[in-house]
Amino acid sequence: MSQAPGLRARSAIATASFSSSAASRRLIDVEQVRHESLEFPDNPFFNDLCGSVVAGEIILVAGAPGSNKSTLARQLVLDLAFRDFRLLQILTEETPQRVQSATIQMSSDMPRAKVRAALSRIHVETGISDVQMLPSFLASHVLNPHGAYYGSKLIVLDSIQGPGLSANNFEAYQALINFFTLARASRITVLAICHITKRGEIA
Repeated sequence: MSQAPGLRARSAIATASFSSSAASRRLIDVEQVRHESLEFPDNPFFNDLCGSVVAGEIILVAGAPGSNKSTLARQLVLDLAFRDFRLLQILTEETPQRVQSATIQMSSDMPRAKVRAALSRIHVETGISDVQMLPSFLASHVLNPHGAYYGSKLIVLDSIQGPGLSANNFEAYQALINFFTLARASRITVLAICHITKRGEIA
């Protein structure tokens, strides 16, 4: 049976595209990239749990409500803030006042001046009302040298479900993937807080 001309043309194009990229896919030709490690000296269990955390890694922190996901995120953020890193917390469920209070309480045994300096390096954003806003927000406010959060080394998204992420919203999931991809390419580590159901499934 003969193929239609259009089908043959599409097959030829697909074959040519695959063949042209095949040579660059040899393992020996892969360019090595030096990865910058992100250490949490006050929380060494996290590095032990995740292995070596590198800049640009996307880490999903999932758990049931009340399992202290946000508390863990605040611990890690404070750990880096004490080391002069600039950080961003995107809050979709908690208020900045609550986060500030919990963070201060968490560092109550530290010198007040050191705590104030750390808090000045932690930025909070509460204006994300839709997941689809994330890629443009990252480009405009974090990656742009004139952006309010330029230079952030770690972003906490607390939580993914906060801006109304539903299971059948393809555009929202695509925006979330684009956000993660852009952050990874820019060597910005993301901690994404995610709720799970009683059955242990992502909400």
